[in-house]
Amino acid sequence: MAQKELEMLRQAGHTVVPFLRDSALIADYSPWKKLCAFLGGFYNWKLAHELSDIIDKEKPDVAQVHNVFPLLSPTVYLVLHVKKVPIVQTVHNFRFFCPNGLLFCYGRPCERKPNQSMLRCVSRRCLRNSKLYTLWYALILRFHYILGTFKKIDCIITLNKFSARLYRHAGFGTVCAKPNGSDATPDPEAKCEGYFLFVGRFSQEKGIMTMLKAVSGLNVPVKMIGNGPMDEEVAAYMKEHPNPNVTFLGYQPPDVCNYYMARALVTVFPSECYENCPVTVIDSLRLGTPVLASRIGGLPALLPPGAGWLFTPGDIEELKERIKDLYARKDEVESMREKVAAYGEREFSKEANLARLIEIYNYAISKRNGGNPLLLPGMLDDEL
Repeated sequence: MAQKELEMLRQAGHTVVPFLRDSALIADYSPWKKLCAFLGGFYNWKLAHELSDIIDKEKPDVAQVHNVFPLLSPTVYLVLHVKKVPIVQTVHNFRFFCPNGLLFCYGRPCERKPNQSMLRCVSRRCLRNSKLYTLWYALILRFHYILGTFKKIDCIITLNKFSARLYRHAGFGTVCAKPNGSDATPDPEAKCEGYFLFVGRFSQEKGIMTMLKAVSGLNVPVKMIGNGPMDEEVAAYMKEHPNPNVTFLGYQPPDVCNYYMARALVTVFPSECYENCPVTVIDSLRLGTPVLASRIGGLPALLPPGAGWLFTPGDIEELKERIKDLYARKDEVESMREKVAAYGEREFSKEANLARLIEIYNYAISKRNGGNPLLLPGMLDDEL
């Protein structure tokens, strides 16, 4: 999403100077460099000098930060603050108070409060199933909480109101909810073909087995796109419970996923973790296909009445009944497509996303320059 945002800003005529690090390179580091990266998670002197030089040369109006862990580290906030560059942070997960970023542990959503100690996370090996990695990450966060590093962020963008509430409760100041934009392009030639569609990772947190068990035995056409760590379990289940109405299409690139979404009766998103702004959901809505999703995380805010339906996460019988009911009313469901597409255009088009982003940038710039900017929609507690 960061790369797409960069391209969107450039296409709109804005100058964007990337400052990136690829964490995949860590695997090839020497033991000494790995130790430096380990310590650099607290403060990275070399990176601080590099970023400082870029700021002096480019003189940016605002800094848009996405992910600083592990290589960039919270060092970037300290440097930007000293250089008086307004800071806007987009959070795509819960990494500021959850080591694995998902708030998902032992097969279910984690109930630890955002402002509680991370010792429980260490005992549970939440990061890479390792106490050492989890402790390292927890200490970095604790160090920067004590230092007040995160209070130097002028505005945090969450992708939904649910996440905004969590970040507010965690002690972060100015928080604004703004969903991602969708790259999906509506196809005027697409006609509904009446099937239910699953697009996603075959993993526990995405509810793949809930989906398979719900459609088991149903005389309803279903297409499944994706793969993942539960491929073998999925194959074993389908061998024991064969259903000729279920078609597996494997992994597909985004344009192929969009082709099938544009022609589906309903896109099913049975996630069992706290979702933020899943691409599958917003692309489906942008293409005019309503969504049946779990009532969890940020999903309810993405699906107002008329755009889709919700069911209890992990409830196989409720999902099965929902699918049966919607298939029985498929003419009514198909008639929703025009209104769903209009909602998707209004909320998730590139134009809407860019306008909202520029509003937030201007807010952060005014705030950092000592102004008293008006709060934007989505910043007030009663709006969350």
